[in-house]
Amino acid sequence: MVYFNQIYPTASWDNGQCSNILINEQEECYEIFIVDGDAGEHSLIRKRIDFAGNELNETSIFFGDTIVSSGIPDAFNTIGQDYLFGYYCNHFAMVEMYNSNFLRVWRYNSENTDTSGSAISKCLTRSDGTHLCVGVTLIENNGEIGDDLMEVDLIELDENGIQTNHFIVNTEKSFGQMRSIHELSNGDIILTGTQAFDYDAVVLRLDSLGNVLWQKTFQSPTEDERDDLWCQSVLVNDSTLVLNYGYGFGDEYPPQPWIMSSVRKLHLVKLNLNGQEIIWEKNYPSIYGVYHYNNDMLQSPDNGFVMVGGIENSSFWPIAEPMVGFHFSYIAKADADGNLLWRRNYTFSPDTSMFVGDWNELYDIELAPDGGYVACGYLNDFDLSPQYQAWVIKVDEYGCLEPGCQNIDVTEIVLGFENSMSVFPNPVKDICTIEWNVDKVSTIEKNFSQSELIITDTQGREIQRLPISNFGNQHQMQIDMSGYASGMYQVHWVSGSAWLDTVQVVKEKP
Repeated sequence: MVYFNQIYPTASWDNGQCSNILINEQEECYEIFIVDGDAGEHSLIRKRIDFAGNELNETSIFFGDTIVSSGIPDAFNTIGQDYLFGYYCNHFAMVEMYNSNFLRVWRYNSENTDTSGSAISKCLTRSDGTHLCVGVTLIENNGEIGDDLMEVDLIELDENGIQTNHFIVNTEKSFGQMRSIHELSNGDIILTGTQAFDYDAVVLRLDSLGNVLWQKTFQSPTEDERDDLWCQSVLVNDSTLVLNYGYGFGDEYPPQPWIMSSVRKLHLVKLNLNGQEIIWEKNYPSIYGVYHYNNDMLQSPDNGFVMVGGIENSSFWPIAEPMVGFHFSYIAKADADGNLLWRRNYTFSPDTSMFVGDWNELYDIELAPDGGYVACGYLNDFDLSPQYQAWVIKVDEYGCLEPGCQNIDVTEIVLGFENSMSVFPNPVKDICTIEWNVDKVSTIEKNFSQSELIITDTQGREIQRLPISNFGNQHQMQIDMSGYASGMYQVHWVSGSAWLDTVQVVKEKP
């Protein structure tokens, strides 16, 4: 299985984000899509990387003077060999079609001149080749924009990008943003997203003409206006839907004066689309922070659910410790009944400054050909130049960056220390030496001086645990394996609940 953690520089100081990834098995590569550049200079980039993370080539299309506000393509679909994108722009919404050579075929603009902005958040392509896109229009009223001045739009485009219908969805409340759109076999449409004011998660069922058949809202115990929840969904079949959203629970950890939002938990709900009853509901513990972003979800081959997103936290907020930095990403998996199997948090190499590695967020996740997962996002680090970088990570079926992390008690994957360790001799008869990369020792000693080595066998059983009191002048540590049986072993370097690196060592026969 292939693993990698790669950063791809962009030319941007205020954008440069990857939110969509496509697996091209025919050419044995991943395609990542980035909106790059600063105000008035945006380009859409298709970057191709091989299955090991090595960059192959890229193609770029300039937007001209179009002002793309979101910095990322919000809607993304593939239609055969073609690509469909939707965006949030100033004063209009935009949808574009590109062919397999990544040349623009057509562009649709909503031209809502009486609005302050419009967002196309999701699109689906029907069997007849038409496209149905959902978005929200921010209506300006006497120079003011408010939560009560938002309407949900359904825009139908033909295969040439010509608008054939425009439906305004009449609902109980105005909406923040629709995050998922599904079509049932009878032509009904399912939308999931969040409401304005209280930001509760919501599911809408519409007929083919955009009329609301029913609406179901999911409220959290926190009744303030600061929940800012994102709501993704997977259509299991015509009768069931699974939602993933951040669940505010301010009663347990109430908002602090310096925090602009309530704490949240990761939350899954399975809903019967016919009777609207909840089949099961799962509320997972202990993801604390300011905003909980649930950016994407897919159904795994074993009918489980894999989720990806990010969460802000503050290193000076006691319940957020020992998470370091201001924003980290996560990948989590639940089984078909919603039981959480594993969750990994991903942060970059920590530093004492809270502004280093401030933002790293994963937007999209896909099942890789080898059974693992590949996800893409961005890193916004004040130490980088330019500041924004595209980020792609490839992990195994357990969310591990190297094999075996599921066998030790870790929940956080600290990126940037991969390949920090080497081992010699390997194979080993009696004593081997673990050596740490000298270039990373200062960061290692500053943040992980109390780390340890955990040695496991090929079955994942813990064989030995060795504390590291200090790294010494040679940055080395010896392990006596004379009493070990012959075979393969993994040496995991951990600090508390954080994984840092792993090496494999072979013990020879006596």
